[in-house]
Amino acid sequence: MTDGVLGAPLGYPPWGFDNLGFTFWNWPPLAGEFVARVAALLEHRVVVVRGAM
Repeated sequence: MTDGVLGAPLGYPPWGFDNLGFTFWNWPPLAGEFVARVAALLEHRVVVVRGAM
């Protein structure tokens, strides 16, 4: 059974960790246009993970 949105099995988050990551401290949220442009340049889906440790 999948989540119906991303096709991932239920119980799996729609994000993961790979070899490329950025940390922006004390920045406003990234604009959707910026994220879309990065995804287009990478030719890959980009997921923004927000939170604090």
